[in-house]
Amino acid sequence: MIYFKLKYIKLLSILLFIFAFNTNYAQKAVLQTNKIIIGEQITLSLTINSNAGETIIFPEFDDEIISGIEIIEKFGVNKLPTKNIIEQKFTITAWKDTLFNIQPFIFIVDKDTFKTNPLQLKVSYLTPDSSFIAKIDTSQLIKIADIKSPEDTPLTFKEFWQRFGIYIIIWLIVIVVAIGAYYVYKRIKQNKPIFSAPKPVIPADIWANEKLLELRASNLIEENKIKKYYSELISIIKIYIEKRYKISAPELTSTELLKTFKHNKIISKEEHKALRRILSFADYAKFAKVKHNINENDKNLELAFSFVEKTKKIVIEDNEIIEKTEQEKI
Repeated sequence: MIYFKLKYIKLLSILLFIFAFNTNYAQKAVLQTNKIIIGEQITLSLTINSNAGETIIFPEFDDEIISGIEIIEKFGVNKLPTKNIIEQKFTITAWKDTLFNIQPFIFIVDKDTFKTNPLQLKVSYLTPDSSFIAKIDTSQLIKIADIKSPEDTPLTFKEFWQRFGIYIIIWLIVIVVAIGAYYVYKRIKQNKPIFSAPKPVIPADIWANEKLLELRASNLIEENKIKKYYSELISIIKIYIEKRYKISAPELTSTELLKTFKHNKIISKEEHKALRRILSFADYAKFAKVKHNINENDKNLELAFSFVEKTKKIVIEDNEIIEKTEQEKI
């Protein structure tokens, strides 16, 4: 009887252990394979249940997962269509012959933190075995070919340009001068100025503030159009950055934009942190369809106003422009 009870208790303990293990690792980190040769690229997947909380923030990386494991490409956060799982993938590689012990990654869910399982990645040099060597066709290593007779080859671009380039340039100049002369003649005949006065350029911060005010006055939040709300918010911020810093922000992903600012150090750490928060919340709303609460939406809009205010150009009376640098803000 006592033996039966002890056996029952052991079985119950095993079941509780399995349940606890599955609960702790509802968020997972999975490698495509745990053994690669140097320079080989594999996929790292981070997943978590989409119903884990209202706000889910994935681990953030710069250029490396850990020291020695390089990120080749970072993909956006996606919700798997057949499961209640949110996933983000990375293409990674390593160039050192060693065994990497990868510590658990940390998710932030609401105000709590959740850890994934740890990983190991063995990276080694390619060691040809007998089967690999046997596949080499040694008969092709030394192959003597017959001498070929001279062949007529087409004129290359370099040869063509050396022969006719000067004539092409002269004709282009003639065409440009003729078009310019016709334009001047037409403007004079129509009694119009040859050169139109340029339109006044609206400063980037004024433009951004007007657009943010229009977004605040819209009913997108009330109509539960969260994805559209954040799409317009990020569009305003990126166009402002393009106008302000001459960076092609609309063409960059959130990660690429943050990395550009971090490397150039043209904004303060506080502003970089605010921009990262806005972009992160927007990505979750757009790609993972996470619905943030009203307070978070209002805070992100206020952060956008603050970001524009703190990064705008300041013009003094003699029209000199003071650029806000990291050193001045510190």
